[in-house]
Amino acid sequence: MRLLGKRQTSTGKHPALRTVLTQPDGQANIGLARVVMPRSIVLDPENSVDPELVCDYDTGQRGECGEGSVIGKARAVSPLLKKPLTGKVHLVQGIRFGPTGNRIRTTPSILVKLRGEVDIDLYGRTTVHAGRLVTVFKNVPDARVKRFALRIKGGSKGILVVTGSRQGNIDICDGRQTANLAFKGHNGKKASYRRTVRTPCAKASKTRKANRAGSRG
Repeated sequence: MRLLGKRQTSTGKHPALRTVLTQPDGQANIGLARVVMPRSIVLDPENSVDPELVCDYDTGQRGECGEGSVIGKARAVSPLLKKPLTGKVHLVQGIRFGPTGNRIRTTPSILVKLRGEVDIDLYGRTTVHAGRLVTVFKNVPDARVKRFALRIKGGSKGILVVTGSRQGNIDICDGRQTANLAFKGHNGKKASYRRTVRTPCAKASKTRKANRAGSRG
């Protein structure tokens, strides 16, 4: 997993995100995937609710979101198919239903529209737990995937933003960024990992720390 954008590393900026999942032979197909982002990365409170950027719930359920809600792209490679599946990633308004059937708006979902020899729509529901952004993909089709790549756009209309802290503004270059990943196979087995999220500024961060240390000497 990697955050991209050399000028998108401080509070209020919008880095892009690229993540690649590979799976060796012999493992069960993934049925559920859960991703917990670093505490420094959250949904932008404005872009993630902008009606010009967010596909409405019903349209999203039909898989018919337009270009305005495109936030990225995806690619899946399967040994069962001659060519990779590719497609766009859309931001969709999240909805939960109350006890009377009333609709309650929630954090948005992610719709991954993979197209090719077969058409697959993957829905990722986002929530916030203990101050961290969580995305869960349930009901992943029971099909062999060798490699899955997902990229979320950054920039002024990006949905991911660098947050601040109680002490003020931060920069993701100044500390290690980690994500928690959890998977459940179609065979019922579970696995979890903690991974360092790469940033576009590792060298710059080391130089800055060295300069600070030198100035104290």
